[in-house]
Amino acid sequence: MPDTTDKIKVIAGPTASGKSSYALGLAQNNNGVVINADSMQLYKDLPMLTAQPTLEERALTPHKLYSVLDASQPSDAMRWAEMAKKEIQECLDQGKTPIITGGTGFYLKVLMEGLSPMPDVPEETRAFATKLQDTMGNPAFHALLAAKDPESAQKIDPYNTQ
Repeated sequence: MPDTTDKIKVIAGPTASGKSSYALGLAQNNNGVVINADSMQLYKDLPMLTAQPTLEERALTPHKLYSVLDASQPSDAMRWAEMAKKEIQECLDQGKTPIITGGTGFYLKVLMEGLSPMPDVPEETRAFATKLQDTMGNPAFHALLAAKDPESAQKIDPYNTQ
């Protein structure tokens, strides 16, 4: 596949910095499609809370990956990146300019650089670890991790339950 990075626009920045408005104008002037890169704007149950573009704004130019998941559906950066890649390719195939817009920097990093592959962890192992953490509490569970894998423990906040 040819390098298309010069055809893809990325607009990133802090909350309420005008990204959506800028993306809308850019899309209207460049045969573009605005593709959401905000982790919370994926959810249809939170349009006002997450400051999603209004229906009127969405009617002015195509918008993708806004309000596409129910709040009960989990998502993560890899899932979003897979959806975004599909939307980007569709834009390019149609001769349109993909305009990736949002404030979730990790999502953009995953899209551009990928992630290291994660091994499958059996559900029984996850359940055991979750129960052990619940029983021990976070500080003791973190101390157990530090005893087994000091390097990883240094990178993880003792109160990070994930």
